[in-house]
Amino acid sequence: YTQVSEIFQLSYFSENSSFQEVHYDSSFKDKFDNGKKISALYVFSENSKARPKLVIHQKDSSEVLEEKELEVASLCLLKSRIIPYALKDIPAKTFILRYWINGPADAANQSM
Repeated sequence: YTQVSEIFQLSYFSENSSFQEVHYDSSFKDKFDNGKKISALYVFSENSKARPKLVIHQKDSSEVLEEKELEVASLCLLKSRIIPYALKDIPAKTFILRYWINGPADAANQSM
């Protein structure tokens, strides 16, 4: 069961090499569970060659599992409670639209 909500965030990165620290968008821990189940990232920029990097980390660790370049007009979906991620090397004048789909915690699937 997943429901669609009207919660989104628009981030504008004005400087070259901007970044966002490693984080989860939600959690299985009651204190930090904000209801977000799926995180959707949409990248757009006037520079069609903009390629911000999505860095996926090992759960509860600083170890990098994977690093991907996101293309302009691309959509990336992540499990909000399971996947810690960072954004780095974001080119100037790039927007990232984040949209979250809320849903109950899937306790049986707490690992990647």
